[in-house]
Amino acid sequence: MEGRPPAYREAARARPYLHAPVTAHGATVIPVARVSVGFGGGVGHPDGDGATGTGGGGADARPVGYIEIRDGFTAYRPIRDPWVDVMVPLAALAVGALLPKAVGALLPKAARVLRRRT
Repeated sequence: MEGRPPAYREAARARPYLHAPVTAHGATVIPVARVSVGFGGGVGHPDGDGATGTGGGGADARPVGYIEIRDGFTAYRPIRDPWVDVMVPLAALAVGALLPKAVGALLPKAARVLRRRT
């Protein structure tokens, strides 16, 4: 086992998820990834007989975009999530449609409560 990198180091590499830069038709494309690594651990005393410990960790690498180099100009192009592009406007539309009804339903009740207090 000596000489081998720890398992977390193996898991944290973005290389399995991405490829080397690609050049075609006068453009070079360089993939970009987000790598996240997390660790945790704890110690317990089961039955009061000494301490036992446990730990773990994980890693995740996701492609988030690419860098395009063409004719001396460089641009970062994000890879967008199509669900976000659809759900955010739909949620805003739903809130915009339902909010006036909710406020209209609450205002008369609030006015009655205020009248009773005065």
